[in-house]
Formats: sequence, C-alpha cells, structure tokens
Amino acid sequence: FDSPQFYYFKSPGVSDSYASVNVYFRGPDTVSDLESTYGADVWSSLINDLNSTFIRNVFNYPSVDFLSENSIGGGYLTKPDSSYITFYAGLKNPDKQLARRTVNFTEFLLYTEIPLMAGQKDYFPSRQIDSVCKSVENQRIISTDTTEDFFNEFRFWWANTSPGYYFDYQKNLESVTQSDIQAFVKKY
Repeated sequence: FDSPQFYYFKSPGVSDSYASVNVYFRGPDTVSDLESTYGADVWSSLINDLNSTFIRNVFNYPSVDFLSENSIGGGYLTKPDSSYITFYAGLKNPDKQLARRTVNFTEFLLYTEIPLMAGQKDYFPSRQIDSVCKSVENQRIISTDTTEDFFNEFRFWWANTSPGYYFDYQKNLESVTQSDIQAFVKKY
C-alpha cells in the first residue's frame, strides 16, 4: 500500500458498549530479517508496560476517548514470514464519530508517537529493557518447567525459526540496546 488503508467491520465478539481498534504494520520475520526480531520482541514488552511512555502518551491524547490504560497496547509475534506489528485500543462510545477517532488514533501513532519511539533518546530507558529481558528469561524458565512444556515451547520455535534461534534467544535478547529497538521502529 502507498497509504494507510482503513477497514471497518462489526465483530460479533465485541460488545456494543465499546469499539476495538487495531492498526497493523508489516514486521520483521525470521526468513528475511532475523536480527530485527529480537528488538521487536523487546519493543513489544516495553510498550505494553502500563508505566511506559507509550501507554502514557497515547492515553493522554485527547481526540480518541480510550476505555482505560489497560485497553491500549501493541505487539509483535515472531514468524518465519508475514509477521506483523499491531497497535490496539479500546474506545468508549462507538456510536460517536468512531471512524474519525480511529483515524485520529492511527495518525497519532504514525505522525507523533512512532517518530518519538524512533528518535527520543530516553523513550525506552535501559532499566526497562533490562527488566524486560529478565522477565522473558523468567517466563522461559517457567514455560519449560516440565518435559511436556519444554517440547511445546520448542515446537513453536522450531516451526517458526530454528533450534539455534531457540537456544541462543536469551543471549541475543539480552544484547538488544535502545539503539536496536529504535532501528527496528524506524525500519518497520
């Protein structure tokens, strides 16, 4: 696409009392840009921290009317191809200018918040990056508590990357710097 595309549909799984908005971008995948996947994984955890600059800035943006800080976030899932980055938000009052507020949210991401992520030196403090890496390490330990858990975890990574990616993941994640995350944001 040369410009943002907007699609609207009513989902039977979403209450009529709020709207769920998702914004998607192409992300790095393990076939074409393996190195960026580590920064993407750290980024994904950083922006979902309720104390993050991202949540604070987005929630305080006045032209959207978000449900709460808990209804704002984003993510990335490592895949061999067609990976995508998503930003999401829950909006109050879906019957009041929803299309306009969705565009406001998207434009705020594109023209304000993503450029801040890409360029503001302290947007992702190193202490938060370190905390994310430690949290991921703890989750990986817990997720491999039993042989069955280990094989389930390993199977996912085998299907999406390689055994080497799985076994070197923590070391590579811990080497991610703020500059790596900002390079990922600029690129994608």
